[in-house]
Amino acid sequence: MRQSFVSHAKFGMWLAVAAVMLMYAQPAFAVPVFGVQVQVVIDENSDPTLPGNVTTVFVWGDESYRLMQDQNGNAVIRDDGTQNLLQKGKLCWAQRLASGVLQSTGTLFDPNNLAAVPAITVTTAKNLNLDLASVFASFPVPTIPNIDVQIRKVPSAQVSGPHRGLCILVQFPEKSAAPLTTANVDNFCNYDSSKQASRYSEFSNNGSVYDFFYEVSNQKLQFTNTVPTSIFTTATARSTYDTSSQKYGAPKLIMDALKGIGSVIDMTGVEVDANGTIKYLSVMYAGDMPADNGYPLWPHRWAVKGSGSGLDNSFVAKDGKTYFADNYQLTNLGTQLSIGTFCHECGHMVCGFSDYYDTSYNSQGLGNWDLMAGGSWNNNAKNPAPPQPYLRYRAGWLAPRDATSNVTSVACNFTDAVKFANPNAASEYFIIAGIRKTGGAASLHYADMPGEGLAIFHIDEAVSGNKAGSGTHYEAALIQADGKGELEKKEGSGGNRGNAGDLFAAPSTTSFSGSTTPAATWWDASVSTLSISSIGSSGGDTITLQFGSGGGGTPPQIVSGPSADPASPQAGDTVTFSVSVTDSGTPSINWDFGDSTTGSGATVTHTYTAPAAYNVTCTVAGSGGTTTAQMTLTVVDASKPVTINKGKFQLNFKTKKDSMDVTFYDSSFVYGDKNSFWTATNSSRLLFYIGDTLMDSVQTYRGKGKNLGTVTWNYKFGQIRYVAKNAQLQDVLKTYGATDNNTSGSVTVPLDIEVSGVRFGGQYTFAYSAVPAKVGKGQVSR
Repeated sequence: MRQSFVSHAKFGMWLAVAAVMLMYAQPAFAVPVFGVQVQVVIDENSDPTLPGNVTTVFVWGDESYRLMQDQNGNAVIRDDGTQNLLQKGKLCWAQRLASGVLQSTGTLFDPNNLAAVPAITVTTAKNLNLDLASVFASFPVPTIPNIDVQIRKVPSAQVSGPHRGLCILVQFPEKSAAPLTTANVDNFCNYDSSKQASRYSEFSNNGSVYDFFYEVSNQKLQFTNTVPTSIFTTATARSTYDTSSQKYGAPKLIMDALKGIGSVIDMTGVEVDANGTIKYLSVMYAGDMPADNGYPLWPHRWAVKGSGSGLDNSFVAKDGKTYFADNYQLTNLGTQLSIGTFCHECGHMVCGFSDYYDTSYNSQGLGNWDLMAGGSWNNNAKNPAPPQPYLRYRAGWLAPRDATSNVTSVACNFTDAVKFANPNAASEYFIIAGIRKTGGAASLHYADMPGEGLAIFHIDEAVSGNKAGSGTHYEAALIQADGKGELEKKEGSGGNRGNAGDLFAAPSTTSFSGSTTPAATWWDASVSTLSISSIGSSGGDTITLQFGSGGGGTPPQIVSGPSADPASPQAGDTVTFSVSVTDSGTPSINWDFGDSTTGSGATVTHTYTAPAAYNVTCTVAGSGGTTTAQMTLTVVDASKPVTINKGKFQLNFKTKKDSMDVTFYDSSFVYGDKNSFWTATNSSRLLFYIGDTLMDSVQTYRGKGKNLGTVTWNYKFGQIRYVAKNAQLQDVLKTYGATDNNTSGSVTVPLDIEVSGVRFGGQYTFAYSAVPAKVGKGQVSR
């Protein structure tokens, strides 16, 4: 059945959103924040050294998009001058337009008079952090350029042994690094608590950066940094490098610094490749991370040369030799040093770890359970979470035992874990570890985790990252013992970044198998043979458990479905849901339609009254346990569907020289002038589908684009024309019933355009003439 359902939302609005999402290629990987306090200037043109010109805002987001709010949850934005040139560059309260775009109200933000917030802000732009996904979808386009990003993948080789990087400090004429010193940073990076009388605890950190990686790697990685004794001071203000108009602000800052203090940099022991390029370059700059959207000095891992900046990436060091900068991680110093962000970015740069928060903010990913998700901020970034067991396993720091009946306990440390593999899919497995928050050396980095007990992770190495979406699942998911699935939900829709109910422990959750809720199923919905019982209590050095067959029999199997007919219903349509199961007895079949209503039976009907995306759950309970399957159903608003003005195609069943010429239309995609049209559509990527078959992917430039086919817009009449020659066409149509004999016929297929992950279109009829050795001409109609 077809799993990705089509939306008929306003096409023009979403194309504008797509331009926002696709014109900005983000730095390879960066750190997310969730309500972090950041100091910003109220007016960009004012002196930031004067206290009255600086204020605190709360920031959500990452390197791609950021949201600022005041302490009462009201959105704040920097005025771009379009409403009033006198306010340009000043911090104002924001309003949210009907299109979803955030816009300045023109009322200056006054931190001393929060009662002055305009009413329009309270009604449209309050507590937007609860729906970051939709907010960020409408943010203005940042100006960071396209880059050659690191491929998202798990480490393919062990990351162990001694490694030494270079860490330099940068300050600005208006912002000194003081009171922090290079000696502070040297201890922060390199203090070895295992060889000292006391543990590193400066600025309330739980160990140094060296301590962190040494301990979580099971003493396999010894990562140190050379810290020059000089701090580089830029010749110009921070704004020279850090505004939304800067394309290469971070690489330029780095090269200015390296060239400026190169003569005092001792490269002895610093790891470089055969060409003299530094392998691990860290740069720490004075002040807070930027709060404004699009400012490039957000902490991140990127590359000087790989950015495409064209900068001279060479510098001469103290030894008179020329070295080069490329891969780097950038972190702010702040007012006191915190290891969380630095360790997160080094996780990218040194270990090759990806991000495991949901970069679309439609869910939480691994939340605060992982350094590479929200866990870098545990205890205000002073005691970050370790990398999840999956990453430690692939980095060579952890050797999991096989899940057999001989395993009766799991130690709560960084050396022990258990693995249970899917015999039918080499990339998929469960990895099981113990977490203890108090006592023992290993618990140091567990102390600020959301809970303690037995952590069961569901891994699929064939998936890339933890981004939620229709028909997809996480690369690394935490099985939440309470069954609430809160890590898979948005912040404002029941989601959170982890709590005590997520882990298994007596007396509340003592078993996990194919017959429990949640159930030990594989991602294809088949029931695994994993069975864990007699799970003991948390808090000790080990957690007792028993692996075995368990379960009391074989859970029911879903043979086909669950399916929905129609697959793309409109509000008010009656949808028929069906599923086919096998079981030794008479199973009960129950449905949760996702709108607070339920039903039962192998075949049920339901009518949705409002357009939305609904999570439909089918639960089959039999004598051997329970099997659960989901399907995301999108109910669309048919009040303004996308239509086809014109459509034709040609088939040649002998030579397969087939073509399609289709003109899509939507009245909301009408622009009065070229400038507004280009702003909305430049660098959009359009994917063309017939059913689940991707026919073409076209990226646009000023209303035109070309790949297998060509796309052109008529911005005055709301028309998008797609013309392509595609040898797949007749084969795809054949799967829907088209034939290559001497008869004419018709087939009805889903013909869609996907923009920024959302599909538009619907069911269209291809009426064709099939004549061997001749070109058969056909028409496309709704």
